[in-house]
Amino acid sequence: FFRTLGMAPRLGAGFADATDATRDVASVVLGHALWQRQFGADPRIVGQDLILEGRSHRVLGVMGAEFDFLGTEFWVPLQPDRGADRGDHWLAMIGRLRDGVTLEQAGQDLRAIAAVLGEQHATNAGWGVELLPFDRWLVDDSFRQTLHLLFAAVGALLLMACVNLANLLFVRNQRRRAELGLRAALGAGRLQLARLMVVEVLVLVGLGVLLALPLAQLAIALFKQQAVSSIPRLHEVQIAPDVFAFSAAVGLLTGVLLALLPVWQAQRTEPCESLRQGERHGVPAAQRRLGDCLVVAQVALALVLLVGAGLLASSFLQLRQSDPGFDPEQLLGAELQLGDRYAEPWQKVVFLNTLEERLESVPGVLSASASSILPFSGGSLMNDVTPTDRVAEVQRSGLLQAHWRAVTPEFFATVGLPLLRGRLFDASDRWDGPRLVVLSRTLAERLWPGRDPVGRELHWGDTRGRTRIVAGVVGDYQDVQLGAAPEPVMFLPYNQLPWPTMTLLVRGRGDPDALMAAVRDEIRALDPTLAVAGLRPLRQQVADAMAVPRLRTLLLGGFALVALLLAAIGSYGVMSANVVQRRLELGLRIALGAPPQSLVSLLLSRGAGLAATGLLIGLVAAWPLARLLQGLLYGTSPLEPLAPVVGALLLAMTVLLASYLPARRAARLDPMFALRSN
Repeated sequence: FFRTLGMAPRLGAGFADATDATRDVASVVLGHALWQRQFGADPRIVGQDLILEGRSHRVLGVMGAEFDFLGTEFWVPLQPDRGADRGDHWLAMIGRLRDGVTLEQAGQDLRAIAAVLGEQHATNAGWGVELLPFDRWLVDDSFRQTLHLLFAAVGALLLMACVNLANLLFVRNQRRRAELGLRAALGAGRLQLARLMVVEVLVLVGLGVLLALPLAQLAIALFKQQAVSSIPRLHEVQIAPDVFAFSAAVGLLTGVLLALLPVWQAQRTEPCESLRQGERHGVPAAQRRLGDCLVVAQVALALVLLVGAGLLASSFLQLRQSDPGFDPEQLLGAELQLGDRYAEPWQKVVFLNTLEERLESVPGVLSASASSILPFSGGSLMNDVTPTDRVAEVQRSGLLQAHWRAVTPEFFATVGLPLLRGRLFDASDRWDGPRLVVLSRTLAERLWPGRDPVGRELHWGDTRGRTRIVAGVVGDYQDVQLGAAPEPVMFLPYNQLPWPTMTLLVRGRGDPDALMAAVRDEIRALDPTLAVAGLRPLRQQVADAMAVPRLRTLLLGGFALVALLLAAIGSYGVMSANVVQRRLELGLRIALGAPPQSLVSLLLSRGAGLAATGLLIGLVAAWPLARLLQGLLYGTSPLEPLAPVVGALLLAMTVLLASYLPARRAARLDPMFALRSN
């Protein structure tokens, strides 16, 4: 394992390098964090024995701090079991390709091996192999798609910021034509003018960069506090110097280029003409159209982000309201590993029965039970299921794959899973009695469509061996992926399948946090050596399951709000400059008796025209984005009209408000002041 990953222990040796004296004993390799936390970073730990799950293990080595493999803190050798069910696909294989071998070639070889295994073992018939690059296995496609989406949103926001800066500096520079003409007339050369303008912009942008650094650090700190561990490599998120340098360089470059533009214009214009014109004749039509185009671009980009954020927000709300088939509120969950101290099956059954009885006597506890899977932990157990009356129709591996859970009798009452037909498990079901099973509604309909499954028999695993009898049917149950369509699930009585890794589920009357200490005390009173992992309210598991959708919704929503603000600032700047440039015209209109409302309407018409053009372009640009988001949406169509309609209305109101403020100021203009100033 360690050699395949190209790593070696910092202290001691790995499993492949174990000496003859330690090769045949139970051994362990410790992670660096565990070594520091539990053993005080003692280098003499190598060769010593420690207790894991009630069994002595010898420490072979300690990994370095740089080796962080999915949060694992120690490793033990895999112990193959020839008697294990070959249908239990629970191992993850990791390989390293030889030089010159492609992923496709290796995949063909492994598929050929899988075909041979299928011929040798009926349980493996029909199974293939999917080879993934390690980085795709480490960070799945859903989260990768989220990162691409956010990267595109950041790019759009950066472009908007540059457009806004360009717009504001463009307006500012137009008002300095007379000043630049005067400086040129007094002998200032192109280099001196360029240095003056660049220094001014560098001071402006530099202050923004300095302000951005602490704001970015604060944002990352807040993000880490609100996020959860299910987000890959979250603890490594920090301000990357190259990314920050790139963002700052883009801002500085934009500012420098815009600062040099008026210098280039001044060199093309006679100083006397610049002094004579000043601001009197306004801005040339071509330059005014450029400013309008910048506003249109901002509105269009802002609408694209608003539509994307609206679709993700609608999807997230639908996901929060999705029904997993049970009520996670007021539920506590804790993972228990019943190791070597409970080697005999009856020991596991007695321990859980005793623990449930003790917990149900605790004040505030309504019921307690156990399941072989912690809901929304990302894991599952699956196997083939085949009705006995359909064996002749299918291959020996089975009819279909179904999730399965080993549960104690009180499980259904604890999670609130309703009985639809037949009966549930109870204390009278003996471990050596009829082999029973309870099916979810979806599984029952797939196995016996349109027929009552109670009392019928099925094969669990391949189509040979003993069968199981359907005792009852319950509602659909989804504990793997929140918001996913109902999948086939079967429940097995725990006393007939004592699984070593179980999740304790406790339902209380009030806040489950208040029961955590009592639950932990009862477990320790029954077995002080038993490790209790992940004891917490199940609503936190649900929150973790929604972590990535919540992340992309919050971030894209935040970007959309910033884009809305930038669009408002840009529109306000252009309209304010328009009022200044048309001051003489507006003064004449007022002097000739034009009512203030007509001036406001005149100026607002330009803002409305720019907004309408930007919205139209934004709606067209948002269409491909909505299609790209389709794989990330739950219960929401990318063609849903609510998001673009609300986004367009919000953006139109913002732009019109930003245009109305300068227009209202123009309506109060003193005509004598306007005529004298020109």
